[in-house]
Amino acid sequence: MSFSAIVKSTGQFFDATNEVGPNGGLGRDAHELEPGKSYMGHLFDAYPTAERTTVRYSKAEWAVFPAGALELLAVSTVTLVPTRRN
Repeated sequence: MSFSAIVKSTGQFFDATNEVGPNGGLGRDAHELEPGKSYMGHLFDAYPTAERTTVRYSKAEWAVFPAGALELLAVSTVTLVPTRRN
């Protein structure tokens, strides 16, 4: 399971897949954004909004963010379309 979020400082799309507890121990699959936890997942070079949920991206990288750095994306689905980098 995962949830979709936006990184507050950049607006980038983040797919949170796993949670990390306050003591640094790997928790379960990420289900919801909870204060005090951190989240691991894929950070895309994509910028979805509530009005535009189909976004193109050219790269994704593994990232970890504390809950306070993320904002839950309040849409039911996001369509990510890969593009080629030349």
